Amino acid sequence: MDLSNVLRTIAELSSRAVRADRDQQRRSHDHRSTREALRQATADLEEVAKLADVLYRTSQRMGAVIDYLLKKRGANSQEPESLKIIMSHVLHELENQREEGGESPSGNNGQQRSQMAQATRSDSGPSKDA
Repeated sequence: MDLSNVLRTIAELSSRAVRADRDQQRRSHDHRSTREALRQATADLEEVAKLADVLYRTSQRMGAVIDYLLKKRGANSQEPESLKIIMSHVLHELENQREEGGESPSGNNGQQRSQMAQATRSDSGPSKDA
């Protein structure tokens, strides 16, 4: 092997080493960025989980308060009345959307509305919405 081939080989190896070093630095930077994004996403997810827990507990307490107030007003029933009231309100809103020409959020063709109507009206006598 002559000197020019050796120098050419050394130059090629040197340029490959420089490219590999740049690639490694770029990948290292990408890795750090991805780690930070993952850390932030994890923190956000934990915050969302805490907020969902607070919302769930608040919803449970509100349901208990509504049931208490309904019982105090004279609505004596074994089942929680708050669920029936919420379902009738949702049914009423869906019917209003349909009358205004809008579609229901679920996109079903009335099957869920009829099921909700049956659920809200069963064992509760005449409905105020009807």
